[in-house]
Amino acid sequence: MSFSWQLIKMLFYLLLIILLFFIVVKFIKKQSYFQGFNQNLQVLEKIYFNSDQALYLVKVIDEIWVLGISKERMELLSKVTDSDKIEELTDKMKNNDLKRGFKKFFNREGNDND
Repeated sequence: MSFSWQLIKMLFYLLLIILLFFIVVKFIKKQSYFQGFNQNLQVLEKIYFNSDQALYLVKVIDEIWVLGISKERMELLSKVTDSDKIEELTDKMKNNDLKRGFKKFFNREGNDND
């Protein structure tokens, strides 16, 4: 009887700990939502040219930034502030046309140089 009672207590405490864990996770998510984490900054697309060079398309509040990133530095290449262009880019990003367009452009340019 003692062993089964301890087993029941152990399962009860285990369930209690799991429940508390989920409550804490929900609370942390709710707090981060109210503080505005990740609402003003969103990485829309990233394209890697090689292991240490990439092109990032980042939405910052109501602008889109094109960033060139390498091992040594990060450089702002362009800003898009026109709301029509921003809408067009986000629509293309949702349809996955943007990444294909970038790849097609850079592959075409690379083939002309060969």
